Amino acid sequence: MSNVRTPRTGAPRHGFTTAVLAVAGMLVVGACSGKSTSANSGSTTTISSTTTSTSTTVPSSPSTTAATAPATTTPSTATPIAAQPVACTTGQLAISLFGVNGGLSHAGYVIDFKNTGDGCQLHGYPGLDGVSSDGAVVVSAQRTPNGYLGGPSGSTVEPNVELSSGQTASALFEGIDGPVASLGPCHTFAAVVITPPNETESVHLPFSGGAYLCYPQIHPVVAGTTGDAYTP
Repeated sequence: MSNVRTPRTGAPRHGFTTAVLAVAGMLVVGACSGKSTSANSGSTTTISSTTTSTSTTVPSSPSTTAATAPATTTPSTATPIAAQPVACTTGQLAISLFGVNGGLSHAGYVIDFKNTGDGCQLHGYPGLDGVSSDGAVVVSAQRTPNGYLGGPSGSTVEPNVELSSGQTASALFEGIDGPVASLGPCHTFAAVVITPPNETESVHLPFSGGAYLCYPQIHPVVAGTTGDAYTP
């Protein structure tokens, strides 16, 4: 009896072939499964359509803030204020009295004010009182702009009289030489007391032999030595 086996002929061995294919399939599936698992466990890449918007950005110009100009002070040109004239004082005036020509029963006297000091000004009316020999006031001259014998010619304005040292201003004192019934009595006086305009200090000037004058008037100070007297 021979030990040589005779190969089996006939139908193939499907069992083995099927097993091989099964293993092969499992390997393929395993490979695919491994890839899928790896993809899921990692980051997911999303492909999306991207619209690129191109915008032109205009560089903004530097902010322009209206600069406030520093306040400037224009030096003001001050107009020099003229020094106000100083009123003449009684102490700087040499005061004298002399008569003027009268007429039609009018008599008058000029009072001169000579400046012996610094420049000064006289303005307005002097005060004038007629006094008796014992110094009692018997009459006070009425202040009037002008009169029969003079004063500021036809004016009612009291002038400002500027006097430099050595210059003279004057005022006219006048009245009538007889009584008028409607005006009251007349007076005799031995002297006059004269007060320069805007002053309180007076001077005493005697009349030699006394004076008789009715209703005396005193006019404003004017420039010069005549009291602006005029001859009627």
